[in-house]
Amino acid sequence: MTRYNGKLALMYSDKFRSYIGRIELWVLEDAAKHEWSNTIFSLPRLACLKTMFQVYCATDDDDAGEFIVAPETLGAPPFYVLYYDPKKNSLRRVDIEGITETKLEYWDNDLDRRTISIFPSQVENLMFL
Repeated sequence: MTRYNGKLALMYSDKFRSYIGRIELWVLEDAAKHEWSNTIFSLPRLACLKTMFQVYCATDDDDAGEFIVAPETLGAPPFYVLYYDPKKNSLRRVDIEGITETKLEYWDNDLDRRTISIFPSQVENLMFL
C-alpha cells in the first residue's frame, strides 16, 4: 500500500512478469463507494538490464508520481534504484552509496530474510545536536 496522487493505492508487480517490467496500479477513487481505478504500466526497457525488479512504492511528496523500482537482489556495487515517471514514460537511475558488502550472512543463507525496504522520504542526519 502506498499513496498515489494523494489517494490510497496498491502497486503490484507480478514476480514472473517483473523482468519485462509490468506495474499494475490500483487507486482508491471513492472510499464510500469502494470504487477503484486500475492502470497497467509497461517498462520494456527493464528487460535489457537482465535483472529481476520489484516495485516498492510511489513518490508522492512532490506530486511527481514516480514509482521506485529496485533489483530484487544485491549485486556487485553500486546498488541502485530506478525512478519510473509514468507521465514521461522514462526511467532514471540513482546509485546508492555506502553498501559495500555483497556477502551478507543472513541475506545469502536464508531466502526468507531477503528483504529490501525503500523509504523515499527518509532523510538521515548524522550530526549530533
